[in-house]
Amino acid sequence: MKREVYKLSFSAFFADLGYMAVMSFLPLLITVYYHLSPAVYGIIEAINYGGGAVMSFLGGVAADRYGRRLVGSLGNSLIALMSFSGIVGNPLIALVLIAAGWWARNFRSPARRALVSEVTTPDERKRAFGILHTLDQTGAFLAIIYISLVLFLRLPVQYALLGTIIPLAISTLLIAITKTPKLERKGKTNVKVVVTVTISTLFFGFTFFSFGFPVISVAELTHQEYLGTLAFAIFSGTSALSALIYGRSKVREITGLAFLGYGVAAIASFGFALTYNVSLALLYAFSALMGIAVGAIETFEPSIISKFTSSEKVATGMGTLSLGRALGISISNLVMGFLYVVSPLYSYSFAGIMTIVASLVVLTIRKS
Repeated sequence: MKREVYKLSFSAFFADLGYMAVMSFLPLLITVYYHLSPAVYGIIEAINYGGGAVMSFLGGVAADRYGRRLVGSLGNSLIALMSFSGIVGNPLIALVLIAAGWWARNFRSPARRALVSEVTTPDERKRAFGILHTLDQTGAFLAIIYISLVLFLRLPVQYALLGTIIPLAISTLLIAITKTPKLERKGKTNVKVVVTVTISTLFFGFTFFSFGFPVISVAELTHQEYLGTLAFAIFSGTSALSALIYGRSKVREITGLAFLGYGVAAIASFGFALTYNVSLALLYAFSALMGIAVGAIETFEPSIISKFTSSEKVATGMGTLSLGRALGISISNLVMGFLYVVSPLYSYSFAGIMTIVASLVVLTIRKS
């Protein structure tokens, strides 16, 4: 069902083309426009991801119980709440809308991943998840270029964000029209593998800080907002390309996740720690390296979960995976926000150490 894989992947493309314009602007909204501390940004992102962790798990359970297409379409449609954040004129209401839209995004993610599993065979899934992440991050890349141009040209950001409703509507439609085969009960869930990967992604979450921190670092170094969001664009672009490559590779999922994913992410984090106030080119280089790492992680993680989870519980498995990641990122943003105020060196170093732990955890799985 190659056509259905591309429907779901282009749904991801249009979703990111919408909400990533909002999320890439969020660190600048808080630190530049509202003149608040990076610690406040960390708290807000911790709330986003903390609530999102719960919503990811609930979304996975709901998708297995009420239908993946229904839950995916419903959650995806509510992401559009974020699009109104620029026109409400009240910072608190704007942040509430962003959080609500982000939680809706987390609610639908396990359902969409489960749909990809439904329309593919186990041998096709690594490639399918690679395609999904490639188009997902391509949409994010274009969204960030879009918002960077808006900032560079000094256009009204609030109306630029409102326009993101259109790609989000297209994204929801593509999920709704996806055709799936009749679900059969196949396979047994390997609880040990699911728990191990969830724990490893929890620790990776401690390093996969919201990419807003490198955005802030670049903006502080250059005093140019659009150069900050361009770091996010570089991250998304290399993430898209690496997922496409890894999805077609013969690399074993466990090995790829531990070394090409978590290992490379650790190098990128330590790179940020050493160069945050040195060079724009180096910050961009480590943004690209982090993108390469995340492309591997987003390809290998869901592929592992889909292969070790029974067909009728795969959305719950994906929800558990998202729960671990979101909890890690929630705690990470809180810790990194306060460490960043002391020194970005401590903030990024903390992230690098946690990623090494994630790599060691996932290597306890002997076979993929």
